[in-house]
Amino acid sequence: MAKQKANADGFGKFKFELTGVGSRVVVIPEHITLDKVHELVQGLFHWENYHLWEFQDGAGRNFGHKGDTEWISPSDERLISPSKVCLSDVLPERGGKLRYTYDFGDDWRHVITRMADPKTPGIYCVKTEGPDGIEDIGGVWGLQCCKEDWHVPDVAEITKRLARIRFNPKKSGTGLLKKETEELDAVIKSLNDFEWEWLCQLGEKGFARMWRKNERLEQLVSLLPGIRYLKMSSAMWGGDTYDAEPEFRRYWRKMRDTWAQMRALPDEGVQALHEPPSDVQDEIYDFACAAACLYGAVGESDLCELFDKWRGEADWLKNATKETASYALQLVRRKMFAKNALAYVSDGLAISSMKYPPDGRKGVGGFVADKTLAEMLERRSGKTRWYPETYDDFLYYCDGGYDNSKEYDELELFIVGTWNIDKKNRLDAADLDDTMADVFYVFSTGRGCQAAVEAIREQFDMSDLSSRELSTLTKLLVNASNATRHDSNWGYTPKEMAAMYGETTDVPPAQYDFAVNPNVPVVRKEVKVGRNDPCPCGSGKKYKKCCGRGK
Repeated sequence: MAKQKANADGFGKFKFELTGVGSRVVVIPEHITLDKVHELVQGLFHWENYHLWEFQDGAGRNFGHKGDTEWISPSDERLISPSKVCLSDVLPERGGKLRYTYDFGDDWRHVITRMADPKTPGIYCVKTEGPDGIEDIGGVWGLQCCKEDWHVPDVAEITKRLARIRFNPKKSGTGLLKKETEELDAVIKSLNDFEWEWLCQLGEKGFARMWRKNERLEQLVSLLPGIRYLKMSSAMWGGDTYDAEPEFRRYWRKMRDTWAQMRALPDEGVQALHEPPSDVQDEIYDFACAAACLYGAVGESDLCELFDKWRGEADWLKNATKETASYALQLVRRKMFAKNALAYVSDGLAISSMKYPPDGRKGVGGFVADKTLAEMLERRSGKTRWYPETYDDFLYYCDGGYDNSKEYDELELFIVGTWNIDKKNRLDAADLDDTMADVFYVFSTGRGCQAAVEAIREQFDMSDLSSRELSTLTKLLVNASNATRHDSNWGYTPKEMAAMYGETTDVPPAQYDFAVNPNVPVVRKEVKVGRNDPCPCGSGKKYKKCCGRGK
């Protein structure tokens, strides 16, 4: 007995209880830091690490990521770094409890309790009760209403999660064994464009139908957990939180970057092109993203034209050909499902995902992206292209940046002064940055001042603006629009286009009408003051004997 106790030194048995849902009893190393315990809780209950979290011990101390913009909790003034505290420090004895809260909206509360020391060392699960959690379901009550989507894991499954994802460095960090990864790689590379788009739709929307039998897709789906195959309609369903299996949705988000990187375009020229070194791949990808962000959408011929413009500026550009342009589109396609991807590929074009969001999703102000994109491509047909002065100026756009002209500075100053924005406040600064970027996207896609007003309205209350403030805002928006590089002008601003074609005014007629008669539905309603009412200036006198004298 003493020998077994000695062999178990360094390990502890802990009960992780999700209040109102279920629990997991596991044996783990007791000296892991609290940031690792956070990862452990995420794995035990299959959370997706989307939201804020925080620990609290019996002494009232709070542990979290203080100062990190992604992890700010309500008590961030008292936070202690979780990477500097071990589990054994806060739970040194049997019966000690540690609270862990995840997602302050749904308020998932966990209690970690130290139990009797284990007799057998290792990393394994002893007991499980209750289902896995489901993100954004509305907390415990929402989960109870979706019992048909519950997944209740057994001891063996939890042990596999511990060994595969968190504690065993020999296993793949993606959650797949080497054999499965190789098989998945082979299946994905065999997919045609139709099958690949189907898979993307399945992963993004959590649901897709396939009207014809396809063995390769069935083989692919057979590798993935949480899939239901409906024989009657020949359809496959993948996880959506509310109406299908949640497992696939989690798995897709974990794996989609890897899948996108494995995907190869069925182009002979691309297949014949040897993969360049990773640093050169990054340069080619940045070049394609810069072109897409600057012009809205570019194809192979556009990239080849840009190669010729900047050919002497980088070593890889000296021998760039049409095959290089095809390879650039392939790189964009590989990364189009990555988080915060700047561009995606559709119909042979690299398209800015910020200006024209993919998959029919609506953009800033609720506009339909694909319709706006089609209109833009039609309007710019036959026009010449604007080029930045230098190659470095061109690459500036690869991060989604835009020209910070004096017109935008004036608009920003107006917004800061009108709504009392504190730039030193993180939330205020984020709202301001998002608004200025949205206004740019609105103007660069050619949707006019009214759409820009709606973009501002999404962040700031406009109900109290006076007629004079609305008029000032309108003029500032018109000036900003005229200084914006429009996609339909191949990067030229309206001012530059007017100068090129000999126009006498730099304000397009439609925007000038808006400037004269601002089409803004919300205007301040002034309350009429009676002659015998108290004067609104606060003097205490009647209005007729104060500010209203002589009126």
